[in-house]
Amino acid sequence: MNSVRMNAEVSIIVPVFNGAATIADTVEHLLNQSLPPKEIIVVDDGSTDDSMEIINRVLEKNRFSSTKPHEENTKEKTVWVFLRETSCDFVDGICPEIKVLWKPNGGPASARNFGARLATAEFIAFTDSDCLPDRDWLKHLLVGFDSTEIAGIGGSVKSMDDSLLGEYIDLLRMMEPAENANGEIEYLITANACFRRDALLTAGLFDERFRKPGGEEPALCRRLKELGYQFRFAPEAVVRHYHRQTVGSFLRTIRNYGEGRYLLGQFWPDYQIAHPTRTFFRQMVAVRSLVRQFMAYARQHGVNKALAFSALDYLRQLAFLRGYSRGQRSQH
Repeated sequence: MNSVRMNAEVSIIVPVFNGAATIADTVEHLLNQSLPPKEIIVVDDGSTDDSMEIINRVLEKNRFSSTKPHEENTKEKTVWVFLRETSCDFVDGICPEIKVLWKPNGGPASARNFGARLATAEFIAFTDSDCLPDRDWLKHLLVGFDSTEIAGIGGSVKSMDDSLLGEYIDLLRMMEPAENANGEIEYLITANACFRRDALLTAGLFDERFRKPGGEEPALCRRLKELGYQFRFAPEAVVRHYHRQTVGSFLRTIRNYGEGRYLLGQFWPDYQIAHPTRTFFRQMVAVRSLVRQFMAYARQHGVNKALAFSALDYLRQLAFLRGYSRGQRSQH
């Protein structure tokens, strides 16, 4: 890595909503980066579980203590700043500042924006409260910023476990930067991405009309591309993710994506799906395409996995169209 990027300052933003089961591990991994960030900003989006208590506990364990309340504090939003109590034993003696933010629930786009407005570094990296970035994550993300035309770099997201559902999600690369037919990156996934702060602010940050996950990332990146920016993929920048543990939770996520796709289509017509209800029923009886996909899976993964993956394909496509139709109904 060139010296310019080694000296770059990075703010890491982590939105969390009811992430008590995993947020402690996420923070620990961020504190263990080989390229220490300038600051880590954790935004609690109105959690109803013990997320805030657990965040405070892991910071206390690492000898961080809260300073006086931040000037941004209001009745609706609160910011605590944590500094290391004792001499720093982090990489190169650099101790990141920790900002813990709380706000009423407004969705991940709203939470990321709250953090981004308080970020002070040249670059802003995003991950989620159910993600564990590898030790060299930040270092690999920053390598690609060798041109002012590059607005963002996205990394690889891999399953934390060896479950069949996790393998399926990894196989489809559902949580990696999306490419178009020409191999160009259309948008980045904020479970593992880093942006220029000035580019984010110029583009207007995330659209908070997307209250659920799904849609806010393509919308932001579409605006950045319209400003002349490009994106890159850094496969060495790896984040381990707790993929959805049940088929039901996975399909709920896919329905949210479908709903986000409908909202995207209200801003950019090329995202619209013509006759979604008709497409839904056609998909329900699309036996021929299901058999073709089963045969392709069987050649690569064996019959048992082919049956499971084909069934997940079928359910995923129906869930997406159902979510799209739900978005359509909610606007009328």
